[in-house]
Amino acid sequence: MADELEKYNDYLKTCFKEDPPPCRCLCPFKLDVRSFTAKVGRGSFDSAYREYRNAVLFPDIVSRICEAPCQSVCVRLKNDGEAVSLKGIEAACIAFSKDRKTVRYDLPVKSDRIAVIGGGPSGLACALKLAGRKIPVTVFFAEAETGGSLALSAAADVYRAEIDAELAGLPIEFRPNTVVTEIGALLDEGFRAVYIATGKGGETFGVLDGYDKNSLGSRIPGVFIGGEVLGVSSVQAIEHGSRVSRSIDKYLQLGAMDGIPETYESWPVNELYYREIPKAPLFDTGEKDGAVSEAGRCADCECSECIDVCPMLKSARRTPKKLAADVSVTINKIEQQTRRIANRLINACNLCGLCAEVCPAEVAIGDCMLTARKALFDQGGMPPVFHDYYLRDLDHALSDEAYFEHAYGKYLFFPGCQTGASYPDYVLKPYEAMLEKEGETGILVTCCGAPAEWAGDEERAVELRQRIKEAWDKAGRPTLVCSCITCRNKIAENLPEIPVVTYYEWLDRSGISVGAAHAEGLYVFDPCAARYAGESATAVRNILAKSGLSYADSGTFKKCCGYGGHIYASNPGLYDEIVKDRITESDDTYLVYCSNCRDAFAAQGKPCRHVYDVLFGTTGDTRPAPKIAERRQNRRTVKRRLEGLIKGERPDEEKPGFPQLIVSDEIAVKMERELISVEDARSIVREAEDTEVKLFDQKSGSYIAHGAVGVYTCWVIYEDEGGAFRLLDVYTHRLRATEEA
Repeated sequence: MADELEKYNDYLKTCFKEDPPPCRCLCPFKLDVRSFTAKVGRGSFDSAYREYRNAVLFPDIVSRICEAPCQSVCVRLKNDGEAVSLKGIEAACIAFSKDRKTVRYDLPVKSDRIAVIGGGPSGLACALKLAGRKIPVTVFFAEAETGGSLALSAAADVYRAEIDAELAGLPIEFRPNTVVTEIGALLDEGFRAVYIATGKGGETFGVLDGYDKNSLGSRIPGVFIGGEVLGVSSVQAIEHGSRVSRSIDKYLQLGAMDGIPETYESWPVNELYYREIPKAPLFDTGEKDGAVSEAGRCADCECSECIDVCPMLKSARRTPKKLAADVSVTINKIEQQTRRIANRLINACNLCGLCAEVCPAEVAIGDCMLTARKALFDQGGMPPVFHDYYLRDLDHALSDEAYFEHAYGKYLFFPGCQTGASYPDYVLKPYEAMLEKEGETGILVTCCGAPAEWAGDEERAVELRQRIKEAWDKAGRPTLVCSCITCRNKIAENLPEIPVVTYYEWLDRSGISVGAAHAEGLYVFDPCAARYAGESATAVRNILAKSGLSYADSGTFKKCCGYGGHIYASNPGLYDEIVKDRITESDDTYLVYCSNCRDAFAAQGKPCRHVYDVLFGTTGDTRPAPKIAERRQNRRTVKRRLEGLIKGERPDEEKPGFPQLIVSDEIAVKMERELISVEDARSIVREAEDTEVKLFDQKSGSYIAHGAVGVYTCWVIYEDEGGAFRLLDVYTHRLRATEEA
């Protein structure tokens, strides 16, 4: 089970979305630099001061003595040549904050007493933290005054003032001029814990052997050691004091010496943070406005590249790592204990690959989602409604009504299952051009298996690809010429023995002079699948250039139109959001070379043309997207016309469906939204009329009938208009209605 859980996290193990930025990694106090600089950038100096003080305990001291390792790893150093001056911002924060009063909490004084040996920066930091929680502390030190190494500094008066201010009013007893010679005596005196912070070269009382570098605990219960006695700097000594206070608190409560769970000595600096960041101007931090501007130079280092471009991740409101964790829980569901919390999310990914393209670590969230779909399907946990329509559509594409195979020549044209469904001439015109140029050319009208794979049914996807392999073998192993870029990618990935190119590459190399239909104000929109077939995008532009067409270019990122991954059924709202986002990229007429893009955009009323429209003069930019029944009819038309083309005969026209249905525009829109076709409704009405299994509503004079449409039960309300039937309403639900004898 552990290995199975880790599998999904492995996809995102290089993601650094939630990793600390380099500056915070090297900060001894692990100051949240992003939050701190953001507050200064807003001019909130008081709030920034409180955050800084809570982290470093002695802000005036630390801002002066800190070596600023954070600045040595600032990403601005590699982009602008100069790091963000955090030391300057810290000094400005102290100078310009108006409220520096230490916050005290009215808590009861606890009974436990703690002994601190050493009055230097580490011992005082420990005392401050513990006493702030009203744990009494006694500080033993050999000198006459506290301060330790800080008392020897030229700024000793400044340090003394801050130490006195921070420690004032706390339950701390000072015992100056006191040399502790034995730890056991302190424990016998009733001190629950002892912190040895005797400074550089100080007494260690023999506890260094085997001490815990993380918790600073020794092998003696209740005895801890840290600070400059361990060879660290004054700044690190203060952090030791802060850290050991938490370890002592844990010891008091649980008797454990292991302190905090995470390793605090250092967090690794992730080199992936050092990526291209827009340049920012440099400012003087000596003035308030300068400090605000300098804080604004902070690159924030919160990688959100994938979230910025992915509507699914935005709507999920999860970081990639949290998403992977939810996927793990969903796939590894424990009966009666956990539930499949990410089912809808797993099926709301377009699988377009844009996340990996923009990610500095090339994390492919889509690969994780696809693996999860396959696991869900294998477990029987995939909700059938998410892919039911698309699998029924796949069945139609493979049926005798649509499947067509003609093996001949050195090329085998492979238009895909959706191209002809969109418009018959998107198959016939390109194929006729191939026949004219190459002579005898084969054609295979079927599916590449993508719909089955997107539904998680890998077994069926493999079966479909095997059928393609068999047809290719039978055809004499020609080069496959794919009209659909997704088909090209799936075949290239899963059937590497088959030579495959896109139709656009073939057309670009063919030397055919293609006369483009007159068109102006075009905007080329690349399908997301072209991300893995860059040659096709180049070929399309070459063809357009040869045809004399001018156009605006969509740029480098190839975004999904919304169709990919079949997300509509799982999240129709997200699908609509994606499509609307895509069609607002430009006011120009879109020029696409994917039929799914064309139909998705046309369904939203966006003027849109397929490349075939302008190259072969098929249709204009206002042709509406075909409805479900039209798509099936288009497939049947493609097959009939191909049969006629091969045989040299004129095909018969398709007879209208029986019985005749009258469908209003309003009902037609509703049926499309419900993924119910006119053919489905016609079948239910025909069955009801043939069998008389229907209900009659005397009040309205209408009939009610039902029938199975995939995993749904579809209800149809209609009235008889004498030979034709008018649909009044259609609705579906996931329950199956059955009749008992």
